[in-house]
Amino acid sequence: MATNLQFIKSASGSSISSLDVTDCFNENYDVYVIYVRAGKINSGNADMEARLLDNSNTVISTSTYDFAMQDLNFSSSFTEQRGTNQSQLQNVGISGTTNGTDFTMYVFNPNNATFTFFTNQMGGVASSTIRGRKAIYLEKSTTQCKGIRFFYSSVTGNIDVSVYGVK
Repeated sequence: MATNLQFIKSASGSSISSLDVTDCFNENYDVYVIYVRAGKINSGNADMEARLLDNSNTVISTSTYDFAMQDLNFSSSFTEQRGTNQSQLQNVGISGTTNGTDFTMYVFNPNNATFTFFTNQMGGVASSTIRGRKAIYLEKSTTQCKGIRFFYSSVTGNIDVSVYGVK
């Protein structure tokens, strides 16, 4: 894969439950790299999720997301998770009250009206347990996508996102 990254856009927020990165996918690239750094959250432990934004920056929340993931929990056995017809990209990150999460997501063909594919690698700490995840995702609605939303369901934290096009 090419390694020449072209900066497109960044977004950040403090003490938020969701962050939209709008108009970051365009016709200039077929592959994107998204770096996410999410700080510790306000309570407990929580998984970060994601959804694509369509060409009018409206959230795609239909049950058109599939995924397969290896969850590497360092204090117990590794597990596999998978699901079809989900309403979001499941478990892209995990944060706790003492540590946050960092992850790198590759996005393939979001601006074409075809399936959008993702790969994701995450490292984080929850309940003092080091976690790693490696996942693949698919959004099946064949919608032209212009952006992405990262969110927690019931907590808040700091989220920083940088999007790059791959040349």
